Amino acid sequence: MEQLPSEAPTAAWERDEDEDMMIAYGPLAALLCRRVRERRLFLLSNQDAFLRKFLEFYVSNMKGIGTSKGCYESTRNLVAILPSAEQCLQFVEAGRHKRDTVFLKVVIDVLEHYYKQTEAPLFVRYREKVVPLALAFYRSLSPAAVLEVGCEIRAATARIGTHTDLNDNDVEEDRAGFFLIKKTRKEYVDYYTNEMMTYENLVAGNCRDTYYS
Repeated sequence: MEQLPSEAPTAAWERDEDEDMMIAYGPLAALLCRRVRERRLFLLSNQDAFLRKFLEFYVSNMKGIGTSKGCYESTRNLVAILPSAEQCLQFVEAGRHKRDTVFLKVVIDVLEHYYKQTEAPLFVRYREKVVPLALAFYRSLSPAAVLEVGCEIRAATARIGTHTDLNDNDVEEDRAGFFLIKKTRKEYVDYYTNEMMTYENLVAGNCRDTYYS
């Protein structure tokens, strides 16, 4: 992944970003929008559609990641524009813009799904990078922020062609598996705590040679 300068994350991410995007969506969204345009991952007609288009690109390509080379390459290119888990963790701790909460949640969901699909059998980056980031992120949220994030993800997915079956009566589960939606901070923390234990037990001191010898 592209490495950013080793300075305060908000200062680094805010440099040269679109001012209107910064005001409306925060520095993380502005960074992602710029990188999408630079890599030409998908077309952006206006800033208001960025979250929806980002999720649409993610879901449509992740659906075919195991069967289509094109989907695999597109998903890998999407992951390549994301800040590293370490940079996201710094940003969680800085916590300067409310709107970044939604995009941090999306980054975590993308990384989780991608590494679960592509890093068997050891899942090193998922265990060592994504889960600690997710735990720190969800522990930092207020109860109101947890509900707001879930509502925004549901609203965005309801507008994309690859609907993920999220609605007000089914907020606890995305049946397609692309987004983790819970009602409370504790449910998120419990989920990732259990994930850590499950995957640590799964690998249980094994190395790659153990599986492929």
